[in-house]
Amino acid sequence: MSETLISRVMRIVSGNIHDSMDAIETHEAEAVMREALREIERTVSDIKTEARVANGNRLLAKKRQEMTDKKLSELTDKARIAIGENRDDLAEAALSRQLDLEAQLPILKKAEESAEKTTEELEGFMSALTGRKSEMEAELESFIEMRNAPAFNIDGVEPANENKLSSRTDEAIEAFDRALKASNASVGYTGTDQKTAAQIGEIDQIIRKNRISERLAALKLEDK
Repeated sequence: MSETLISRVMRIVSGNIHDSMDAIETHEAEAVMREALREIERTVSDIKTEARVANGNRLLAKKRQEMTDKKLSELTDKARIAIGENRDDLAEAALSRQLDLEAQLPILKKAEESAEKTTEELEGFMSALTGRKSEMEAELESFIEMRNAPAFNIDGVEPANENKLSSRTDEAIEAFDRALKASNASVGYTGTDQKTAAQIGEIDQIIRKNRISERLAALKLEDK
């Protein structure tokens, strides 16, 4: 969910304009309140769009995992066939591909969980905004009734009622503009020279070959 959209939701749900109310003329309050309601509707629409995207990403990640699991099973079968034909080189190629695919599974799983979490958060925001909209509609109706009352003065309100009107109005207008800041911390190794990096890469290759050999030996034992 984008920071801009989060900020919009926070402004609406936490709206408070005690400081801004002095700058709003009484006869303009209804227009401002109606614009606040339209802002909620626009924000809900944007959230629904992001929720559909997030859910689509979740389904895609889940589908990719299923396809990867199927491919892993197929590679095992192919490795067995290669062993039966005394083609250890082909079996090793199939097992090598397995290692590559298995490395993708945690990433796909994390992507699915992240998309699911985002979807849940967006649904929570929509619920909060829907509740806020209902409150604001009731406040607008109450404001209109007060404005149309015979004792209501369009040029101003009596001191005794001013705070009451201000309290009702500022509940319906967004004035809270706090953006949530997300920081991404990156951690990496520094100072590793080229020779050392090459040596570490060589160790990784040895480990990979050993894993392939272990799988090949295990498959051969299963077929005995």
